[in-house]
Amino acid sequence: MQTTRELLLELAGSETRERGFAAVSYGDLARLAEIRKPSIHHHFPAKADLGFALIDQCGDRLATHLTQLSAQSHSGGAALRGYITHLRQTLGHGSTVSLLTALAVDSPRLPEVMREPLVRAQAMVGQWIGQAMLRGRQDRSISVSGDPVQEGLAAYAQLTGAEIIARAARDPALFDKATAPLRERIYRS
Repeated sequence: MQTTRELLLELAGSETRERGFAAVSYGDLARLAEIRKPSIHHHFPAKADLGFALIDQCGDRLATHLTQLSAQSHSGGAALRGYITHLRQTLGHGSTVSLLTALAVDSPRLPEVMREPLVRAQAMVGQWIGQAMLRGRQDRSISVSGDPVQEGLAAYAQLTGAEIIARAARDPALFDKATAPLRERIYRS
């Protein structure tokens, strides 16, 4: 059974993915969770505490997901394609983005305590994509002409941007168009 804390993190994550962390309010969370606002303060005394727990959970889940994706993929290309598919699924009908992207968009307005964990999570994903690129170069499943680490960072920026423009237009097809050049570099998966 889900605890109140877990429910609040789930709701805060959903709201952040759709509207941004700055728009998340304890009043909205209380209404969605069908609890009183003081109950939220019991678990998260300040919004910064909620945000820190949210990004911490996001980083842990991403690390687990990326590790599983690497282990289950027979090639670097398959791993990268799996991550692209995961991001595409987070878009739904174009109204949401991944939690990491939503937090990155909100970064100027985030509490200071959230910024370092956000940067670490972004670096983790960028490094993972770089490793998938390196693996893909070695197993000949991805066209990588330059430094795989730099290409991984560029691919991460491309994917993040693709999420943002797709949500802005509420059109997931824009994600597909924006990521097509990256997907075309994957030979097999």
